[in-house]
Parts: sequence; C-alpha cells; structure tokens
Amino acid sequence: MATKASPDVLRVDVTVVGAGAAGLYSALAAAREGASVTLVSRSPLAASASFWAQGGVAAALAADDSPERHLEDTIAAGRDASRASAARVLCEEAPARVRDLAELGVRFDADRHGGLALGLEGGHSARRVAHAGGSATGRRITRQLSALVAMDDRIRVLEGVSANALWVRDGRCVGLLAERVRGAAESDSQIDLVAYEDAYELGFEDMPRRVPDIGKIETTIGWRPTRDLAGILTDVVRSEREAGTDVSAAGIA
Repeated sequence: MATKASPDVLRVDVTVVGAGAAGLYSALAAAREGASVTLVSRSPLAASASFWAQGGVAAALAADDSPERHLEDTIAAGRDASRASAARVLCEEAPARVRDLAELGVRFDADRHGGLALGLEGGHSARRVAHAGGSATGRRITRQLSALVAMDDRIRVLEGVSANALWVRDGRCVGLLAERVRGAAESDSQIDLVAYEDAYELGFEDMPRRVPDIGKIETTIGWRPTRDLAGILTDVVRSEREAGTDVSAAGIA
C-alpha cells in the first residue's frame, strides 16, 4: 500500500495568504524590509478577484483635498456602519500607498497636463479617485505587483496551494498547514510553513491531522492601525528576542 508523502517544511520570516493586490503588496513590503516571504495562493496570480476589479483607488492627493475630508466622506457614505478607526487608517495612509504603487511601476492615468488624473465619483466631495487603464485598474495593479513578486529572490510563490489550518502556540499563530489544490502539481504533498526561521523546532507530528473548523481556531492577529507592516514585524522580532528565541535569521530588525 502506498504511503502518504512526507510534507515539505518551509521556514520563513513571513507567510502571506492570498495573492490579491493586498497580499502581493504585503509580500513586497515585507521583502523590502529584508524578510524572507512565502506567498500562498489558491489560484494563479492572474486569477485573483483583484485582477478583475474595475474601480479606482481613492486617496486625498489633490491640493484642495485632505485625509480628514476623505474620512468625513467615508464615514458619511458608510451610514454609521464603518469602523471609524479603520476608516481613518485607510484615508490617512492612502496617499502614500498610491505614491508607492506608482514608484513600484503602476502607471496611473494622467490628465492633459501630465499630472495624476483624479475622478469625482459617488460618495466623494472632491476629485480623489485614481484609475490605471480606465476600468482595468485591478488588472494593471496586480499585473505589475505580480511581476515584482515573481522577480524578488526573497519571495517564494506557492500557486495552487490552499492554507487549511493555522498553527497556534501560546495564543499566537506561528505557522500554518497548506495543501496543494486537487489537480495542481504534486497534489498529494503537504507543506508545513513555519513563521520564523530558526525560531521554532516544530515537527509535523504536532500539526492537526484534521482541518479544524475555522471558528474553533484560537488565534490572535496583532493589528496596530497606526503602524506600517515593517514596524509590526520589527516589534514581533524584538519581542521574540526578549523571550530568548533565536531570530538572528529574521533580517528585519
């Protein structure tokens, strides 16, 4: 009787699940700070929901606009259903993120003077919606970010792979169990992704054999709305060092 193949164990600094625009950007941001990254995507990079997004990107970039005004519009359009703290992060960080995307090579539409073309759309009191290729904004952003991810030596992309279980220790997620989607290459293999290189010596025997109900996974996701990803990663590595964990290979502190 054939035995099930042993899992591949990958030890990396950061694992990103999902290869939409947010996942691609997060992987690039972590790699830019020196982290080794594995990007897990159930579908090919060009098949994410972000690829088909036709809407533009809203940011207070005009001279007569401001993040505070953008926030007021966002809260009003949300009809009290928006989380104010999340909306503030979105509006305050949006201008820098759009500029960063442009620096990464995303070509946003220009006006007749060569400046960034900003549209006035529903819910906005000022022109602040940037498009790339008209209604092809999602395609252009994900295509450019996907190309950068594919060329980055610090990022390993696992396409056709599904993240099925989180690995939690002391209330913190330290890894995950990923399996290749049926029909994908090496469909019988399992991949055990460990969060920090050399931080834990964890064996596959400790992983759950059955994928648990997602509602029963006891995990805590740290979120600091006023900090960027690099700052969060640096704090995590610092806390691991204070706890006596060897994270010398993390390369992001």
